[in-house]
Amino acid sequence: MTKVRMKINGAQSTENSESQVTELTTEGVFEFTDDEFYYTYNESELSGMEGCTTTLITDGKKKIILRRSGDANSASMDFVEGKNFRSQYMTEYGNFELILKTTTVVCNLKEDGTGEIHLEYSMFFGNEDESRNKLNIRITN
Repeated sequence: MTKVRMKINGAQSTENSESQVTELTTEGVFEFTDDEFYYTYNESELSGMEGCTTTLITDGKKKIILRRSGDANSASMDFVEGKNFRSQYMTEYGNFELILKTTTVVCNLKEDGTGEIHLEYSMFFGNEDESRNKLNIRITN
């Protein structure tokens, strides 16, 4: 495993709300196994998920899997460009079904794990309005 620094910028908006932007810089670890890139980091209070560990798994092409676990939260979300997936998001307040519609996955990653990931998707959370999401991750040593 190799230590990496991850700068994560996210933007989320709905039809009825302005874009909410979050930025997190964190230390994580990188591992390349079975032709997949694995990035693991601890969430912080800033993300609202303190106590959780997040792992991003990607083939470096058009597929990203996000796995989050810890405390009372857990989720596994698949993002494949042009595909829709159903997922369960478990929280201390109960379990919720998510529908994820991924429009863009761009991975510009090097063998040492550095590079960038760009993800755009829509998310339907229960009966809530559709949220449109953009996630940019820059990974450095």
